[in-house]
Amino acid sequence: MGPSFHVPVENLDSDIGRLLDALDRTGDAGDTIVILPGVVAAGTRISEPVTSPISTRRCWPPPACPPIPEQHIDGVDFGPAWRGEPFARGPLFWHYPHYSNQDGCPSAAIRDGRWKLIASFEGDPTRPHDIVADPAKQIDLAARHPEVAARLREPLSRWLDDTKALIPELNRQPEPLAVLSP
Repeated sequence: MGPSFHVPVENLDSDIGRLLDALDRTGDAGDTIVILPGVVAAGTRISEPVTSPISTRRCWPPPACPPIPEQHIDGVDFGPAWRGEPFARGPLFWHYPHYSNQDGCPSAAIRDGRWKLIASFEGDPTRPHDIVADPAKQIDLAARHPEVAARLREPLSRWLDDTKALIPELNRQPEPLAVLSP
């Protein structure tokens, strides 16, 4: 479990004020929606997973922002989940086509309910995980649950195709030549 941060309400009020002032100064206030939901009671836990990817167009909920024609948007309004109303957005998808300094490798993933399937672009097999029982994704359940891998592989592939996701290719360039000593 990650660190817990406790910020006094005064800091939050001050920081929101600074944000709103900065939006006014830069002229972005008219194009920005700042949401401070007052509909969620303190201590409420929402179990439905949602994601808010960072993009050059920071906009939520999707109905508030008409799509840019060349930009793929597949978001849904998750306000009902905050209000305790029925909410089921369907699977969540990720595309991670690069390496990171946190040990991330090129891959894509789908989460549907308690199951998450990670498909590596490096030739490793797809790995289903039960993220409710194993949130750290330490246990590869491919051998025990091949039906889960098969069920999730097809929508992940379709989503990658539909979004025209760029898939990294193996570098066929040989390793640099070793310099021989005379």
